[in-house]
Amino acid sequence: MTNVAPKVSYAREFLASIVVFLVALPLCMGIAQACGVPAHKGLLTGVIGGLVCGSLSGCRLGVSGPTAGLTVTLIELIRAEGISALGPVVVLAGLIQLIAGTLRLGNWFLAVSPAVVRAMMTGMGLLIVASQIHIVLDHQPRGDAISNIMSLPEAVMSLFDAAAPINHRLAAMVGACTVACAFLWRCLKLDKRLHLPESLLPIVLATAGAWFLGLTIQRVDVPDALSEMITPIALGQLSVLGNLAILKFALTVALIASTETLLSAASIDQCTGERSDYNKELRAQGIGNLTCGFLGALPVTGVVVRSKANVEAGARTRLSSILHGVWLVLAVGALPFLLEKVPTCALAALLVLTGIRLIDWRAVRDLRKFGWGEVVIFAATVVLIVTTDLLIGVGIGLLLAFARAVWKVLRVNVNVVKEDGNRYQVYLTGAATFVAKPSLARELEKLPMSAEVHLHCDALLVIDHACLELLSNWAVRKEKSGGKVIVDWTDLTKRAHGSNQRKHQ
Repeated sequence: MTNVAPKVSYAREFLASIVVFLVALPLCMGIAQACGVPAHKGLLTGVIGGLVCGSLSGCRLGVSGPTAGLTVTLIELIRAEGISALGPVVVLAGLIQLIAGTLRLGNWFLAVSPAVVRAMMTGMGLLIVASQIHIVLDHQPRGDAISNIMSLPEAVMSLFDAAAPINHRLAAMVGACTVACAFLWRCLKLDKRLHLPESLLPIVLATAGAWFLGLTIQRVDVPDALSEMITPIALGQLSVLGNLAILKFALTVALIASTETLLSAASIDQCTGERSDYNKELRAQGIGNLTCGFLGALPVTGVVVRSKANVEAGARTRLSSILHGVWLVLAVGALPFLLEKVPTCALAALLVLTGIRLIDWRAVRDLRKFGWGEVVIFAATVVLIVTTDLLIGVGIGLLLAFARAVWKVLRVNVNVVKEDGNRYQVYLTGAATFVAKPSLARELEKLPMSAEVHLHCDALLVIDHACLELLSNWAVRKEKSGGKVIVDWTDLTKRAHGSNQRKHQ
C-alpha cells in the first residue's frame, strides 16, 4: 500500500514540533544521566534523531531519539568497557541495522513472540526503576541490577538517618514532588487539554523550586557551547570491535533499537491507518546510529512516546520531527544556563515513572488466555533479564518461544466422543509424527479394547510411517480383543507415503 503525502500545514507542523520538543528535552537529558554520561550526549542524540532519522524515516510521523530501553545495556557497557567503547558499539549497531534494512529484514524484527516482547519491556522497566530510584535519593546506582535491587532498602533507610547528609533528603523531596506533579498532571488530563507534555511542568517546578530555595543537590552538566557537544571518535577506537564483548553489546543495541523502533512504527500505523516502510525505517535508524557513533552520542531509536505525542499534537508530515531537532539545537545553544539548573533527581524521577509504565502489569492475565506456556516464557525471560543481562534473557526467551511453537506444531490432539452402544468417535488433529507417537499411543490405549472406534484423520496436517504403523498395530490388537476400528486405511497409507510417491512421479 502506498501512502500519499498530505498537504503541509506549516502552522500545525510548527506547533506539533514544539510539543515534541518539550517532551524530548527532559527525556534526552534524563536518559543520558541514567546511562552515566553527560546530558549533552542525550541531547545530541535527539538532534540526530530529528534531523537525520526524521528526514530519512520510513515512518512519516515517527520521532527518534535516545530511549530508556537501552539505559541498562549502556550502563553495563560503560561499566565493563569504559565510555570510550560507546562510540564504536553504536557505530557497529548502526551498521548492523543498515545491512538488515538493505537486506529487507525489517519485518522479521516484528516476528517475535508477544510474550518475549512484553517480558523485554517489563525487564527493562524493572531495571530502570531499580537504578533510577538511587539517583532520586542522590545515591550512585550499583554495578548491576541485582545489587541495585538488593541495596534499595538501605538507600531508603538512609533518609531516616539523622547522621546522613541532608542532600539525600532534599533530593528525595524534589523527586517526590516531581512524581506527584506528573501524576496529578496526568490524572487531570492536562496534557490533552493544554496539549503540553506531562514532563514539562514537573521539571519546570522542580528546577525553579530548587533554584529559589538554594538546595544543595546535583544538577545537570550541560556544555556552554554547541561545539562541546560533539566528541568525535578516533578511527583507532574502532579497533575494539574485534573484542567479542564489544560485539555482544553492539548486537544487543541493534536488536533492542530495531525492535523498539519497528514496534513504535507499527503503533503509529495503528493510530493513523498508514503503512510504514519498515526496511526504510531500519536503514534510517542505521544511518542515524552511524552518525551518533561517530559523533560520540547515545544510540538513537524510534520512540513510541514521542511519536504518539507528535500524532496527537496534529502533525501530518515529517517536518514536525525534523523541526524538533532544530529546537533542541537552539535550546542547547541559547539556554545552557537554564538547562544546567535542572536537578538530576527530578529527571531520574521522570525515568522512574517511565520504567513503571514499561512494566506490563497485565501480561500474566492476558497471556494466560493462550496457555500457561506463554506465562512461563514471559516469567523466565523477565527473570533472566534481571539476573543476567538483556541479550541472554531475550535470547533464551526467543528459544523457549520457538520450542513451544515447534511443540505445538508437532503434537497430535486426540478428541474422543463417546456414543451409545460402546461406540467412540475419535478425531485426530495436528501432526501425527514420530515425535507425537508416545502421546498418541497413550491416548489410544485409554479406549476399551472391545469398543467400536470410528477414527477420523481428515484434519491431520501430516502423518508419517511411525504413526501409521502405530495405528495399524493398535487396530490389529483391538480386533483380536473383539473390538473394531473403522478408518480409511487407503487414504492414510497414501498420505503417509505421499512424499515418496511424488518423488517417483
